[in-house]
Order: sequence, then structure tokens, then C-alpha cells
Amino acid sequence: MSVSIVEKATFGHDFARLDAEYVERDSLAHEQGLRGKFDGAQLASLVAPIDPDDRKVKAAFQDSNKPIRYLAIDGVDTDDGLSFDTAFEAFEELPSRAQYLVQSGDILVSNVRPNRGAVALVRADQTGFVASSGFTLLRLADNAPVSSDYLFALLKTPLMRDQLVRRSRGSMYPAVVRGDVLDLFIPMPDPVVAEKVSDFMVRARQLHAEFFQKKQVSRTMLDKLLSDIGSPPSPLETRRIDVDWTEVDANSMFRDGSAERLDAEFFRSEYFEFDVRCKAAGTTFVLGEHFELSPGRALAASTDTTFYAKQGILTNVGINWAAIEESEGRPAKSAWKLREGDILLACTAHEIAYVGKRVDVISAIPGWLGEEIGCVPDLMILRPKPAGSSYLSLQYVAAFLRSPSGLHQVQRCIRGLRGGHVYKNDLERFVRVPLPKEAWMRKFDAVETQAELIRNEAKHTVASAVSCISNMLA
Repeated sequence: MSVSIVEKATFGHDFARLDAEYVERDSLAHEQGLRGKFDGAQLASLVAPIDPDDRKVKAAFQDSNKPIRYLAIDGVDTDDGLSFDTAFEAFEELPSRAQYLVQSGDILVSNVRPNRGAVALVRADQTGFVASSGFTLLRLADNAPVSSDYLFALLKTPLMRDQLVRRSRGSMYPAVVRGDVLDLFIPMPDPVVAEKVSDFMVRARQLHAEFFQKKQVSRTMLDKLLSDIGSPPSPLETRRIDVDWTEVDANSMFRDGSAERLDAEFFRSEYFEFDVRCKAAGTTFVLGEHFELSPGRALAASTDTTFYAKQGILTNVGINWAAIEESEGRPAKSAWKLREGDILLACTAHEIAYVGKRVDVISAIPGWLGEEIGCVPDLMILRPKPAGSSYLSLQYVAAFLRSPSGLHQVQRCIRGLRGGHVYKNDLERFVRVPLPKEAWMRKFDAVETQAELIRNEAKHTVASAVSCISNMLA
């Protein structure tokens, strides 16, 4: 049993909180040691007040026809603070937590589970994005004696994370409020350290830009490849100027080997026309020829915990393992456990437009996750068959499924009136994928590999910036 004896003054004059963890001896000693060793200031004195205009999300977007880019807590990679957004087609679809309009240089600190260290530095290309109220938004004042690069890297150090954890409230679902974050003590940096941190962060931003540029190169390659076959229309629209109708006989719906469904949208002639174009353009395959498919499964009851993947780990540019959750229960014996080489596809959504919208390849699994990783039924696992193509790129297949040519085929398979699900048997039989020449495929894969190497270098670079400050604080 740990016992701490503290002075009444430690709680402050207003006794706003009396929880023992707030004055836990070791954590308190570390922070007091920091205050005695460094000149510094409370974070509240370094940041600007939140401008009311930063909260006017409704005014900014309710009449807009452009997609709204939203930053959520599970979109932050805790390794390097890179944040991935979700695009919403209409203001009404935004989560109720959508609160802040952000700009370049803003820092977003997750209020929930502060021990995770989910801190993001907003990039220049994210100006005007909307961020969740689950973050504390920090925007440095014009006269602040520190840079946003330094503050970001500082907030990712173990010592600063400990300060946040000490201030967290609640045991089952620990969280901090804005006032707790602003109460943090910010040590002023040594000029040499500040310069080193700045150099590392400038390089990290360059690497992040290069990463997204490489991803754009591969998207351009794919767009050019698919330009001749185009795509079927989304289930939500038509490209015909007259009445959109298709004559279907009963045998197409009910004979052996048929789709065994009645919904008219599935039998629209545009899907059959796309299939013909696709096959006429060259070699193709349906997913079931090269992949086995299985949806995730609910966890079996157990007092143990397991890492459990949800749709939040998908970013469309690589798995964000930092967003995986640890849940009570164990994977069922018959459930597939995630492994390297799997493709994960979002197979369930409340709105048709978002079914299949996220697809990523598991290129590597961090060692700390172990081998018993389950996933929710809202994710479909595509696992390559051993006897598949010798040169088929998994990154290519995932990119194709994200493109309109693949996405609209996936969405065609939806069963359900509002949103709904896609099922493995339908995807295996009715999603057709072009098989490019081997030379093209290897070039595409090389670009994707370069992007991943750049991403890993960015993580190491940010870690170096954090280490500089940790060494200064030691």
C-alpha cells in the first residue's frame, strides 16, 4: 500500500479536488523537481484564448457543398503525432463532437486516456479542418517564448505525460479537462535544445509531405490505369439522363448460382456494362479467386483482455496501430486473428456512402500487440490464397478497392435499406479486379514501399526531437 502525507496547501486554496492520485508522492515530486530545476510558466500563460470564431463550425459548413474534413482522437498516430482525417459529405453527417476550426501550428491534446500521449500538430494542409471537442486546442500566443514545435515535442515526453496523468479525473475512463491541460508547467528550453528540436521537426514535416506525395503518385498511377474502364456509378446516383431502368428475368435472381436477391439496385445495367468493359480491357479476377474473406467476430467472454481492432485503425494510407483498443474478452476459437498480409475493409456503416470507404493493408504488426489480435464484425478480412498470383500487389488491391471502380462494386453488394452490410460471399463473387502487367505492378509496389520507408523515418525523426527534450529534463 502506498501512503502519501501532503500539506493542505498542495491542494490549493479552493480545494477543487481531493483525489489522492492528484497528490501522489512520486508524481508530485517529479513535477516539483522540474519546477525547481527550470525556469518555466503555466501553459495557460503561453496560449491564446479560444476565438469564438473557432467554434463556429455550423456557420462555416452548413451551406457548403464541399466535403468536410474531420479530425478525431483515434485518427492520431501516437508515434509521431501525424493525424488522419475523415471526410464527411454533408454538415448533417458530422459527429456532434465536431467543435473546432483548426489552423496550421495548432496543437491538439487528447482529453481522454492521457496516458496514451495522443498529441497532434496540425499541418498547413489541414487549415480549416474540424477537430473533435475530445481534444484541447492549443494555439500559442503571438508573444509566447516557445515555438509550437517545441511545445508539441515537449508534450510527448514521458514527464509531461505524467503531469497529464496526475491531473486526470475518473478511474474507469480517465480524462482531463481543458483547465487541467492549461495547468501544466512548461519548462523553458535551452537554446541549443530548442534549435535541435526545430531542426528535427522541420525534417519531420518534410517527410510527412513526401509521404503524402508518394501516396499521390500511386493514386495517379492507378487513375491512369483505370481511365479506360472507368467505374460503375455509386448506388446513390445514376449517370443516365432518362429513366434509369433495367429489365431482369426471374432466373437471374433465383436460379442456382444466382445472386439470390431481389433488390433492383443490384441488377442495374451499369454494373454489368462495367464488368464487360473490365474483362475486355485485359486480365481480371474476382476477389474470391485470389482471396479468402471473413468478417471479424465479437470477442468471447473472458476476464482477460485482448487487442481488438475497430474501423478507427483504418486511415486509407496505412494502419494506425495507435488507435487499437484493448477490450475485455478473448477472440473466439473460430475467429480469424489478424496477421501480416491481410487487407482490412470497412464492411458496415450507417450510411451507404461510407461502406467500403476505408481499406488498408497490414504490412507489419508491432511486436507489442502479440499474435492474438481480433477485429470487430464491421471489418472484413481479405487474406491472400497461397496459390494466388506471384506478383499481385496487396497495396494495389487495397488501392483499387478504395477507387470508385472498386468502391462502387463493393457498395453494390450492400444488403440493407439504410447503410447496411456487405457480406463475404457477395464480395468474393461480384467484385472484379483488373490484373495489370507485372512491370506496372512492381513499379506501383515500389512507390508504396518508398512511402512506408519515409513514414518510418518521420516517426524516428519525431522521436529524436522528443528525446532531445527528455534528455534536457533528465
